[in-house]
Amino acid sequence: MRDVDGRGSDNKEAAEYLRLSTDTLKRLARNGSLFAAKAGRQWRWRKSDLDDFLARGGVREELDKEYVADIQRRLNEPTISHEELMRS
Repeated sequence: MRDVDGRGSDNKEAAEYLRLSTDTLKRLARNGSLFAAKAGRQWRWRKSDLDDFLARGGVREELDKEYVADIQRRLNEPTISHEELMRS
């Protein structure tokens, strides 16, 4: 993975390094889980930032956070009883 010239890597290189899809990579950057620089429409990734992400637990940690948030959201949704469902 190139990082010698100071420009960082593009989406494809960073995704391959982390073994993720480019969509997942960009989603992690948008939600603040993974640091990236954006110049115009291009994301740039430093190897040191990708290594830090992996050291913090990588995608598994982020998926666990998303899973917990989804469960909490579902628990707060109004529920309907079986009887109410059958009446509608």
